[in-house]
Amino acid sequence: MQMSFGTLELAERLKRENVLVKIEALIEWEDLRPKLTGLYKRELSHGGGQEPFDGLLMFKAILLGQWHSLSDAALEQALCVRIDFLQFCGLS
Repeated sequence: MQMSFGTLELAERLKRENVLVKIEALIEWEDLRPKLTGLYKRELSHGGGQEPFDGLLMFKAILLGQWHSLSDAALEQALCVRIDFLQFCGLS
């Protein structure tokens, strides 16, 4: 996904002010990836259908949902509109 100038400006503001940016810098997320790989049967079986989402992305999304008391539907919507959530999950 390519950022617009407005989105880029907001992203720069977030780097200075947002707690998720600070959390992102504190934790070595890539160290968790091997522990998260292979947790889903679909991921192991290589069956048909759409490829599963990245395990680390899903883990971060679940954390956001818990930290912000979001339902699955509200989390999905937030991941579409909140720039800080998009950046934290690596979707931007």
